[in-house]
Amino acid sequence: MSYSAFVNCTCFQKGKTNPPPHQEYVQFDEDGLDINLPNELLDDNEDLYFKMYSEFDKWKSTACPHEDMEYCYENLSNVSGMAAFRSFIYQKDNFPVLKKILPKSNGGCMPAILAKELLAELEILENQNEVENKIYLIQKNNNQIKAICNEDDFTIFAFFDKVYKYGLDANGFFMLRTDLENNEEVHYEVFRSKYFSIRKSNFSGDIVVVDEKTAGKYRGGMVLTNPGENSERVYYIVEKRQVETNNYYQYLIEPLKKLAQASLETGNPIHWC
Repeated sequence: MSYSAFVNCTCFQKGKTNPPPHQEYVQFDEDGLDINLPNELLDDNEDLYFKMYSEFDKWKSTACPHEDMEYCYENLSNVSGMAAFRSFIYQKDNFPVLKKILPKSNGGCMPAILAKELLAELEILENQNEVENKIYLIQKNNNQIKAICNEDDFTIFAFFDKVYKYGLDANGFFMLRTDLENNEEVHYEVFRSKYFSIRKSNFSGDIVVVDEKTAGKYRGGMVLTNPGENSERVYYIVEKRQVETNNYYQYLIEPLKKLAQASLETGNPIHWC
């Protein structure tokens, strides 16, 4: 899951587009420009219902110079990146708008009346020079960062596995095995390490996870990356690093500034998606 956002243009509001098809059903409100077809039409003539939607969407994609009538569109972050930023902001007292509007799901919007305050908070954040400790999980052979979390927090990732969950905190990388007990899911920690390797067994084909300091092993799961069809090990290390927050969080500060400015210029809300 990832987050992005957009601000609608004002071309429709200012009459700068050709009339949309099925104009009697078209509406512009805080949710943006959309066509609101009656449910009775869907019940009576499903083909016509979806044909009308398709015609509206086709018109909207080319109705003005802005693609899909979006004045500004920005990719924001994945779940972990948004959670880290949210955790950092929630520890502060001087970012009330950011605390209020940061999305926790895909959907919803920030009213344009908050755009000026949001822009001011982002500029304050950008000019602050604080240091924060981060925990990094790094694949050693290519220095690829696999996960990051705040020192006083944790992150869970690799949700594609139904049996195992994988996480990171200040005490290292960890694996949780999910068992079903009395019709409830129970999670047991089965592996933890700050320096470990994985390999695929030539005999069983199992993934073998090895703590390189204690030689403790665990068989099972799919950890981070498939090491291939041979027994070659892939090594990982957990490190604590200090980051300057105004630089580190630019991945969200910059796109949020663009969205806030667009909302200020158009008077339209920021839509989270």
